[in-house]
Amino acid sequence: MNNKLSKVLTIIAVIIALIGAIFYIRVVMAGDEAIKDSADLQNSIISPFVWLTVIVLIATAAASLVSSVISLVKKPEQLKKTLLSCRSRSSFSHRIFIERRFCSA
Repeated sequence: MNNKLSKVLTIIAVIIALIGAIFYIRVVMAGDEAIKDSADLQNSIISPFVWLTVIVLIATAAASLVSSVISLVKKPEQLKKTLLSCRSRSSFSHRIFIERRFCSA
C-alpha cells in the first residue's frame, strides 16, 4: 500500500509541476510590460496561477488534517496522550499569560 501511495503522490506532483511550468511559460511569453499594462492579460495569465496555488494549499491542508485525524483514531492511546498534552500546554500558557499580565512590575 505504501508503494502505491508513493506512486500516486509522485504522479500528482508531476501533474502539478507540469501545470506550473505551463503557467510560467505563458507568463514569460507574454512579457512583464504587457502583463503590467493590461488588466485583461493579468486576469487570463496570473489568475489561473493564483487559483492553482490556492487549490494546492487547500488540498495540502485538508490532507494533513485528515491524515492526523485518521492516525489519532487508529491509535487511541496516542489520542489520549495528545489530549493530555494539549491540556497541560493550555494551562501552562494560560499561567504564563496571567503572570505576565498581572504580576509585572
